[in-house]
Amino acid sequence: MSLRTVLISLQALLCNPEPSDPQDAVVAGQLLSHPKIFSHIAKQWTRLFASGPTKPFEDKEFDDKVATLINMGVKKGEAVSVLSNHNLSIQHAVERYFS
Repeated sequence: MSLRTVLISLQALLCNPEPSDPQDAVVAGQLLSHPKIFSHIAKQWTRLFASGPTKPFEDKEFDDKVATLINMGVKKGEAVSVLSNHNLSIQHAVERYFS
């Protein structure tokens, strides 16, 4: 398989998400049941992990939730992940992480 073929396949997956046949069941479920939260989280992950050193926008509420978890001893990447998996609910994220 050539690099070109791999990139074309990846582009097709990114351009046409198929929540009924997901690569990630949590993300697909979120897209179907909470589309606004899904969109918000997608923007956050892009901002945090794909924007380079200059962040395109700030989101104080999200950043504060991540900081709260970090202050509890959670690593930043894990904090972002657990918040994302629990629809940005700090309460549910804390319960899940520390249970």
